Amino acid sequence: QEVTVVDSTPMGNVTATTKRDVSPPRIVAIIVDCGDASAVLRHLKLISDVHYQRKKIHVQAILSTHKHHDHTAGNRAMLRNKETAPDLKIICGGTVEKVPGCNFFVENGDLLPLPRFGGNKMDELIEIEAVATPAHTRGSISYIMRLQPDYLMSNSALGFLFTGDTIFSAGAGVPFEADIDVGQDSKEHKQTFASIIKASASVYAMERCFGEVLARSLRTKASPRNLTDRLLLMPGHEYSNELLSRQLVSTNNTDNCKWKNFSPQTFFETVSHYYVTLHRKALPQSTGKLLSAFGSPISLEMAINPYFRSMRKRG
Repeated sequence: QEVTVVDSTPMGNVTATTKRDVSPPRIVAIIVDCGDASAVLRHLKLISDVHYQRKKIHVQAILSTHKHHDHTAGNRAMLRNKETAPDLKIICGGTVEKVPGCNFFVENGDLLPLPRFGGNKMDELIEIEAVATPAHTRGSISYIMRLQPDYLMSNSALGFLFTGDTIFSAGAGVPFEADIDVGQDSKEHKQTFASIIKASASVYAMERCFGEVLARSLRTKASPRNLTDRLLLMPGHEYSNELLSRQLVSTNNTDNCKWKNFSPQTFFETVSHYYVTLHRKALPQSTGKLLSAFGSPISLEMAINPYFRSMRKRG
């Protein structure tokens, strides 16, 4: 009866849902990170053409993972756009994050109000939880979208992890604000570059974010090892080719060749996915005829992401 579509665009992720038995049918949607309104609007039309027989998609909310311009520059433009303004009610961001256009502030653990129209209620099918992941910025929020228990099927995804610039496929974002807290803000004018950014604190802060997102993604007590192939990572950027290539660099100093310490399984998973990303980059996405979806299962990330590997080693 229900259809949910999650697609990645060059400047944001789009989640749309509709009930096929609702008359008249109306597709309601949310956007995660609207970096460029014009690009998102083009891809909304493409998603409508491919999945919804060219019916209009009504965007009712934008969820911003953090304040940076490449993730929020389209917020106010979407509020002004005559096509989206009548339906767009919520622009969501972290409480301690200055997200442009934000009118709905969320904290760690909040469940978000989801779009609805008549009998088409998105919260009957999914729920979205805000998870604080302070590292890339102090107020970064990741959003976990989970299917409601009544709609879980053996072959369906359990959830989608919208992580902005916190977790990438095969890596992580730069932890610019991992070692900054309220007490340090008052001393900011006295600090040097070396005292603000501490490498050791950054690594542990990023790993805490990884662990928190993974733990909060699973509502069941079943072994995560059996479920991680049904959790899809939807990062804010597609950097997997570059991040994988860094792991496979060979140098004259054999001690610096990271891949020589990989287990055979990890090595072949990493190399295999590296060539998959090369192929993906060669696809004619610039024609505008292909949707640039790049969700990555967490089961794969356990092998190819160095942060997950280091967590498992310590664990």
